[in-house]
Amino acid sequence: MFKEILENEGIKVELRSTEMAYMDNVYFGAGGMVDIYVDEEHFDEAKTIIEDLKRSENNNGEG
Repeated sequence: MFKEILENEGIKVELRSTEMAYMDNVYFGAGGMVDIYVDEEHFDEAKTIIEDLKRSENNNGEG
């Protein structure tokens, strides 16, 4: 989901699976835990997009 959304915004994304789970990982269902890598020039934009999506999902789950 995040990969497609970021790529639709023109941000090149690389997903790398990880063996060790830690706070900054994103869970991709049956695919397991992955790290999301973007070019440094797009980092702030990608981070904002992901945070907005997470916030939106949390708000939709309430009430």
